[in-house]
Amino acid sequence: MGIAAFNSLNTKKDEDVSSGSWLDVIPMNQRARKMTGAQWATMVLYRLMLPICPDLEGKTCQCGQKMDAFGHHAHACKLNKLRHQQHNTVQYEFQKCFNDLEMNATLAWAGMYPNTPGKKWDLVVQNCPLYPALSVGIDFSITTPCCTSYVNAAQNPGGAAKARANVKNNKYLPAPDGFKFMPGCMETFGRWGKDLTTLWKQLMKNCKKEDKLPRPSGCPWNAQTFEALWLQRISTQLQLQNSLVIENYVHRARMRTYQLQNADGN
Repeated sequence: MGIAAFNSLNTKKDEDVSSGSWLDVIPMNQRARKMTGAQWATMVLYRLMLPICPDLEGKTCQCGQKMDAFGHHAHACKLNKLRHQQHNTVQYEFQKCFNDLEMNATLAWAGMYPNTPGKKWDLVVQNCPLYPALSVGIDFSITTPCCTSYVNAAQNPGGAAKARANVKNNKYLPAPDGFKFMPGCMETFGRWGKDLTTLWKQLMKNCKKEDKLPRPSGCPWNAQTFEALWLQRISTQLQLQNSLVIENYVHRARMRTYQLQNADGN
């Protein structure tokens, strides 16, 4: 697992756009985007691959798997429902960013695949300048390179995101007529998958040509450009949600392992 985590962090500048952007953010009072001191410290420990909950190492989780000291299983445990909140909040940040660029990004709707009515992506970008004749469908996924499903793939940098993207492509390709599908895969340490990274770089390059990237007036963030601003927002949201996933899981695991009770008796 250590190698998988290291490879997720070991990125070249031209391969990665966002994994460490949250470290450049000045703390501020913006709802849902401010880490507490404890959350920031948790994510620094996570990034440095240092123990977060050494007392839980080797103990059995409610799902039947073994827990670890580094918080990796918190992201892999299927009983940890906060993983869905993390997905939804990061997805929202991308949607807001795309709409700031007037790309008309909306939630996907059912019925895109006639033979599978309930099958749909997360977002549909209806005005993407890179594909003027198509709408772009994006399905997001945040995976930990240390889970058993992807730990082997993660022996290569970006391998977990790539393996997850393959799963998405197998599920959603070929795309319906008039659409282009793209997997929006990210790793919990912050690395973006190749498809999402390429889309981002092309969008930013295109917008810079059209001079659409001024820093928003009155914005309290310390980024000096539109691109840096949104990289900070997305990166911070990802790591904030990481901390919530780990904190909630560790709290519940300790309550169960040591047969403790909350102050209210529950």
